[in-house]
Amino acid sequence: MFIKNIVFDKGDEVYTIGPEALLIEAADIMVENNVGIVVVCGEEGLVLGVVSERDIMKALVDWPEEIASLQVSQTLLDEPFTCDPEDAIRDVMAKMQENRFRHMPVIQYGKLAGIVSFSDLLIFQLEEAGLDEKADIWSYMEYL
Repeated sequence: MFIKNIVFDKGDEVYTIGPEALLIEAADIMVENNVGIVVVCGEEGLVLGVVSERDIMKALVDWPEEIASLQVSQTLLDEPFTCDPEDAIRDVMAKMQENRFRHMPVIQYGKLAGIVSFSDLLIFQLEEAGLDEKADIWSYMEYL
C-alpha cells in the first residue's frame, strides 16, 4: 500500500503559510481550522517545512519575549521531512515514528499534493486488513 492510496482519496486540503508570516498567524490558522499543523511554502509552492502545535509550544518556552514578533521561518528545520505518493505506507509510518512526527506533507513533482497524519495511515491499514470496527475506534483518537 502506498501514500497515494490515502492522499488522493483524502483530498488536498492543506493549510499553508509563507515563511515571513508571524508564528501567531500560524497559530490562528490552526485554531480557526482545528488542525495541528500548517505547511510553510515559499515561492512557487516549494515546501520549506511545517509548523506544528509542538513547534509553537517550544517557541513559547525558547523565546517568550520575542514570541509576538517571531516569524515562521525561525522555527523551521533545515530539511523538511516529506513523503512522495509512491512511498510505502509502512516506510512513512516508520519515518514518522522514528522522528516523532504526527503529520507529513506529501510532495509530488516538487509541489505540495496533500498531507497525511499518523492516524490516517493507521486507519487505512486497519481498514485494508478488514478491521473496520477497530478503524472506527482509532478514528476517534485524533491526538495520534
